[in-house]
Amino acid sequence: MSKSIILYKSKYGTTRKYAQWLSEALGCDLNDIRKAQIGDLAQYDTIIIGGGVYAGSIAGISFLHKHIKALSGKNIIVFAVGVTGQDQDNIKNLKQRNLRDLNVPLFYLQGALSINKLSFLDRTLCKIIQRAIAKKALENREPLEEALIQAGDGFDKTDKAQLEPIISYISNIDS
Repeated sequence: MSKSIILYKSKYGTTRKYAQWLSEALGCDLNDIRKAQIGDLAQYDTIIIGGGVYAGSIAGISFLHKHIKALSGKNIIVFAVGVTGQDQDNIKNLKQRNLRDLNVPLFYLQGALSINKLSFLDRTLCKIIQRAIAKKALENREPLEEALIQAGDGFDKTDKAQLEPIISYISNIDS
């Protein structure tokens, strides 16, 4: 098996949970991306980057863009954790927005949302957005909007089984 590391950025803990589960399943190293040093990554063949989705951007993805030349020749995999379902259009849009011209696989995992655990600012924005969305006709709502309405005060859709496509992908790299 190639030597792998998972770099993650987690604001409320869901991405960290998935990163820890994935690290256990793969037997690989794990590090918060905010503490990562590009020079330390030379020893790894596979770099897995995970981050939560906030306003359509994957947290921590700027690390990849900043260091893409230094990571040349490495297997790079990205996973995003968000509140919408695994809608293919959503994943395609995330990839276009965050990975631009990079030929990097993107995996999407459903996360959790606990409005009561959000920061004051995030909680306030969420409630304002929920009220605005509630006024829209159901057929005019985007998947993210509907997810926020359905969430109420929160939900948790984290599940280790969602990691299987990533594990399978990495197994294929190693074989």
